Amino acid sequence: MSAWLERAEVSWRELARVSSSRGLRAQRIHEPGSRRPVGLWPLTQMLRAAVLLDWAGGYLGDLDARALWKALGRYRRGPGYGDTPVTGGRHYDDNALIGLTAATRAVAHPDPALAQTWWRRAEDEMRYVAHGLTPTGGFRWDRNSMEEQAGATGAAGALAASLEGAPRGAGDRWRSVAEAATGFLSRDLVLPSGLIAEYRVGDTLSHVIHAHNQGYAIRLLVWRGDTGAALELAGRAMNYFNPLRLWRSPAAYSAIMCRALLTLDAVAPEPTGIPEYVEAYLEALWTRGRDDAGLFTRMGQYGHGSVLDHSAVVALMSAAALPERSRALMW
Repeated sequence: MSAWLERAEVSWRELARVSSSRGLRAQRIHEPGSRRPVGLWPLTQMLRAAVLLDWAGGYLGDLDARALWKALGRYRRGPGYGDTPVTGGRHYDDNALIGLTAATRAVAHPDPALAQTWWRRAEDEMRYVAHGLTPTGGFRWDRNSMEEQAGATGAAGALAASLEGAPRGAGDRWRSVAEAATGFLSRDLVLPSGLIAEYRVGDTLSHVIHAHNQGYAIRLLVWRGDTGAALELAGRAMNYFNPLRLWRSPAAYSAIMCRALLTLDAVAPEPTGIPEYVEAYLEALWTRGRDDAGLFTRMGQYGHGSVLDHSAVVALMSAAALPERSRALMW
């Protein structure tokens, strides 16, 4: 899938052109046509896209992972990051995604000394996110939520699992959290269909099914070494998220699932059909998902902005361009 690298670079340039401007101390990221800063989640996904595009060997220009991490500084609020630079709460899932991207950057970084910096950032986020852990192994969305949420649990569990590659015993410190989150997702949030529910409140499961939650569970099962269970869930997820459902799903959700599927495919003992599934989705995005400005806005979107979903597509294209050995390590 190396043809996707050039398309990822083109798409990154389009995004950088319309959504970034120079501030006094750091780049400012905003929606096209607006000067208002984007929310934290779109910024985390733009950082994710930059990290994966760089890992695949793509050209980023000035708006690289280092510049975007500096831009994140405006969102810092105590031990975590807030929804916006000025107002809004802090959410465990968004902060877990920041840490998870830092861990991915550490895995990919060619300089061991600089990789240590990214590992430290990842574990710093884990320390904050751990406050959302419940006794059952799930994670809340924020400190006031009653929901044990699949997205928060998956992101936090993946962050804890990714720290297994960090130095100074970080993996030992967080392995039990990763194991608890994996168990919660693959046991307590499973619907009769075998798919992962959006959340649980008490003993009541939501019947909402989102693609990213399936992806988190698949990736954590791969980490646990349970490839068979991961393949079973992947089969159910790809069957449920047929081309039409995958297209209508927010690209930010679909991309998380597809990246997890690519990791599963990289470690599976036999052909899975996953590359063809992901390739078909990417081809549809490239041919039908772009607007006249070159932004991915014509498929399923989360909210009304374009930075989040466009960044997610760039990240997926970059992941598809990675060699198999790198996809196996991708978080």
